[in-house]
Amino acid sequence: MIEDWLDFAFMTVGGATAFVCLFEGSRRIATRGLHRNGVMIAALAAVFYLVYGGLASMRYFDLKTRLDSVQQSLTAPQPQALAAKSLSPEKKEASSLARARLAFEEAGTLGSYFDRSGRRQPFVPTPEDIRRRERVVVSLVQMDAAARGSLVEALTWLVTGLLAVAFGYAFSREKGSDR
Repeated sequence: MIEDWLDFAFMTVGGATAFVCLFEGSRRIATRGLHRNGVMIAALAAVFYLVYGGLASMRYFDLKTRLDSVQQSLTAPQPQALAAKSLSPEKKEASSLARARLAFEEAGTLGSYFDRSGRRQPFVPTPEDIRRRERVVVSLVQMDAAARGSLVEALTWLVTGLLAVAFGYAFSREKGSDR
């Protein structure tokens, strides 16, 4: 989704210009050798590609690292509270219920909790618990989609840069090319 139209316009115009410059620079280098004009054109365009591709790949690795750490923390077992004799049965039940609620919210597991009498009861989520779980799932899905989008963007910069160089070289081999 395009969030900033000015950024989109700059990236589109800049990307097209960089493609043409990289194409022309590589064509000139292939026909005339390492001449100053061809090298400068190709180098400036390559810098543009490297900056935008590098930023997209850094964003991908950052999001992927964050997503992995969040998913690891969600699947890590929660520490059990010590069953202190000084706690009242109501507080023990509330603590056990809070752990079961947190496990559902973070990992989606339907566990059990201990009631006031010490019996194990199945945890039944409330509508609010379900809404909180949905928010966690939505945020994980959005983070994963953003990471994939950044990876696609990085690969797009790489592929278009390589295509510009390949097309420039191929056009330099065409008969009647300026030499």
